[in-house]
Amino acid sequence: FNLREIKFWTKNNGIATSDESQYYNSKEAIYETKDGGKTWIELKNLPAKVSGSYELSKNGIVYYLPQLTGNYIGFNLTTGETTTYQIPSNINPFSLYLDNRDNLYLITEEEKEGMLIYLKEEENYLAIKFPTKGLSVIKANIFESGISVFAQEQDKFSQKIRFFRSEDFGKSWNEENLPISYKASPIAFFGKDKVWAWSLEDQLQVRE
Repeated sequence: FNLREIKFWTKNNGIATSDESQYYNSKEAIYETKDGGKTWIELKNLPAKVSGSYELSKNGIVYYLPQLTGNYIGFNLTTGETTTYQIPSNINPFSLYLDNRDNLYLITEEEKEGMLIYLKEEENYLAIKFPTKGLSVIKANIFESGISVFAQEQDKFSQKIRFFRSEDFGKSWNEENLPISYKASPIAFFGKDKVWAWSLEDQLQVRE
């Protein structure tokens, strides 16, 4: 299959997603392994087709947006049980995200506000605004109260990549200048503070 991403929640249990591709003769699907990746079986019992990204919690629940909007779904890989969560009508997510504590966020893009993410609390959603209006968000990471965001300028004369950081859960933001200009990919995060980014000069730089 045309591999998009792999995620494990135990040493042996994990899932992988495949993108639709005529070249690779593959379809959009989610596959599960129970033997550390030696064998993979397509999850055909999902209650709805996946739209966009998915997340895997530490206790083996796959969260994703179905093609029909208005809710998101949690599918328990151990029990096969499905839970559907209603989304308020004023929130129209195109993706979702789990942080290091398995808090779930709905990701939206609004014309006036730019990118907004909504943290799912018990009965409400807390809005967090990214400082990226007019930019294209490439990759973001949330670890405890720290948020890191890479975004790219959309001007035809400039495709500069910028890095933003919040230490107080999005209440305030600072733009940081890493010493070397960097590429849009690959980018990796570790823990609350560390960032690995590959530079235009083919050097790996690390933000401590």
